[in-house]
Amino acid sequence: MNNASGPGGGVWPRWVLNVVGYVSLAVAFALGTLGWFIASFGIASNCTNDVSCGSGSTSCSFCTAPNAWVLVGGIGQWVLLIATVVILVLGLRRPDWRRTATIAAAVTILLSVAWYAKYTAIANHAS
Repeated sequence: MNNASGPGGGVWPRWVLNVVGYVSLAVAFALGTLGWFIASFGIASNCTNDVSCGSGSTSCSFCTAPNAWVLVGGIGQWVLLIATVVILVLGLRRPDWRRTATIAAAVTILLSVAWYAKYTAIANHAS
């Protein structure tokens, strides 16, 4: 008898998706909140200290591009967080999708880290 054809056969365990999915949620949430704050604080500090673009200056075009990249980066992190929630919900509701959902959740971990590194690097070099 083929074990994969029986009830529940060939389906990944629920705990595997839970572990990978919740790690992915934690990474995306951490980079979308604390990481976003750290990146924006660093860019704002550079603008304030190096270029004297504080709240009293009337125009500061030097800081426009870096600040825009930080904004786009944070929004992108939250998009990845929402995608991770959708992946996790679909994988938990449909046992036959658990393998695909687990792989997709693992990929979103890598995408979150890569996106954070990319947008902070661009923001640091934009002027």
